Amino acid sequence: MDQSSQPSAALLSIIVEAGNGLLQTKYAYLAAYAVAIYDHFLTMDIETRYYFIIAMTLVLFVHPDFSVFVIPLVSIETCDRMLLFVPIGAGTPFTTLPNLIVALRVYALYERNKKLAWILFVYITAETAVSLWLDLTPSVSRIDVFAALGFPQISNAPAMHFCVPQLAASLTGLKSTSSQIMQTVFDTGVLALVLYKARRGGSGILALIARQGIAYYLLNLAVYLAWTLMLVVAPPESKYVMGGPALGLTLHLRSFNSDFDSQKTMAPFAAAKVQRRNSWVGVSSLGIQDNFRHGELSTTFELDDLDEMNGGGSEKKFQTLKEDAFSGTSSFTS
Repeated sequence: MDQSSQPSAALLSIIVEAGNGLLQTKYAYLAAYAVAIYDHFLTMDIETRYYFIIAMTLVLFVHPDFSVFVIPLVSIETCDRMLLFVPIGAGTPFTTLPNLIVALRVYALYERNKKLAWILFVYITAETAVSLWLDLTPSVSRIDVFAALGFPQISNAPAMHFCVPQLAASLTGLKSTSSQIMQTVFDTGVLALVLYKARRGGSGILALIARQGIAYYLLNLAVYLAWTLMLVVAPPESKYVMGGPALGLTLHLRSFNSDFDSQKTMAPFAAAKVQRRNSWVGVSSLGIQDNFRHGELSTTFELDDLDEMNGGGSEKKFQTLKEDAFSGTSSFTS
């Protein structure tokens, strides 16, 4: 810019502050992107087994995991055309599909209670409709803080470019956070249903789902509560920073083995074989190794003969303790 268009000291301070805000938002997205990459590699085996059954393609790899981070970084020319992909292609599906999975678990726990299933389905449908209403009602525009300051040319710099969908100006307060509030109500209701059933059921799969449900609820509540507060009080360029982690939050379902998981206690030697899954973002759970789940484990130890323990010269005997991983029966062999 030429000398005549140089801003005043006060205006320059505002421009620098606005530029720093955009850069900080980009760094926040970069940090969230790094966490998503980290979690993706830690859970690669799970995703390969249960999710990526179809042929792997670049689009399939980018869309479900990292598209929410890539979209805000596209060029200015494609920004307006691609922004609707974030709420429609990522936001609404990433909210509705986990809700359906959780509803199916509750439906199974309550012995296919059709009335309960209908209530959950109607609520999920209403929440989806509210989410779409919030996403499609406002016009999608680019945040241009520098144009309002009289220097729109600064926005053309790649470092100062950041596109996000904004809610309409008429949607303020509780209206702007209605979708997040409905999601929190849904999670709270589902947790109450699961805990009520687990309290009556005792152990087994009910207790397993209850333990995972508490962890999932606390994590989900913290993320959505942070997102709700940011929608109300955060500046425009930072309102949706928590949207990516909230929508990328997945429910890691763990396989259930009735013979093993229904046991209330575990032998000390077996506990060493249980490892916590490495998912950092998702809800970690105890995973049972395949060689422990489907086979027998043996351990060998030495028993000194009583004569030798008393100073005698008897020969040391070796015995093997073999325990069945499922039945808990033991046998000794010399």
